[in-house]
Amino acid sequence: MKNIIDILSKRSLYKKIDLFEQFGIFDLAWSKSDIFNVIDEIYKNNLIILGGNIYKIIENKLEIDGASWHYNIDVNINLIKNAQLSYYKAKQYLTNLLINECVVSITINDIILQNN
Repeated sequence: MKNIIDILSKRSLYKKIDLFEQFGIFDLAWSKSDIFNVIDEIYKNNLIILGGNIYKIIENKLEIDGASWHYNIDVNINLIKNAQLSYYKAKQYLTNLLINECVVSITINDIILQNN
């Protein structure tokens, strides 16, 4: 099994924001402008995006916004189709997000999909 660090490009990893310092959360986030490249990379690796959280940037500090989305895996379709649907849901949510000054963390499944 691989995690998000294993599949992302060095460029995407360089742009990550570690949420541990400010929140004590073992999670990574990216700016709204960078998150689209990250979800594209996740999709290209056939991983399911289970959801994400939004953190507002106010006076150069992060604040938990409470906004989020999630994707429920559909056991009636194959994993590749689930990865595709989760990608479209994430992309749609983030495209419609009205908050410009924010960072986004995402959660993925930890199963690399092969020949599904």
